[in-house]
Amino acid sequence: DRLRQVFLNVLDNARKYTPPDGSVRVTVEQRAGEASVAISDTGVGIPADDVAHVWDRFYRVDQARTRTRGGAGLGLAIVKGIVEAHGGTATLTSTPGSGTTVTLSFPLAADDTPTAGQSPTASSHSLADVGVRSKTIVE
Repeated sequence: DRLRQVFLNVLDNARKYTPPDGSVRVTVEQRAGEASVAISDTGVGIPADDVAHVWDRFYRVDQARTRTRGGAGLGLAIVKGIVEAHGGTATLTSTPGSGTTVTLSFPLAADDTPTAGQSPTASSHSLADVGVRSKTIVE
């Protein structure tokens, strides 16, 4: 499944570049016809000059660092391609020494947002129905 590949890739990057005493947080939000998943870590971060290039094929922030941790510089390019193929967007913000956040946003189908008084169904997992707009699911 392509979306599974997206999440595994971003989570693996967060794990690889976060020290053992750091943390990775996954937050899910629903707003204005879209669902967003933010994966934030307390890892090494990415220098500002490199942030714009992380989506480029074969781009690696630090050649020496990525050789020791693996990777060919394709992961985030693949992530962006899959997310955009689903009509979504992928963004990344980072502060060196503090961590990185990758946010993946996807449009919701018209029937995925229950109307007032409608209970959620198996195919409709709206956080709004339980009074929650943002939910941290992994920390």
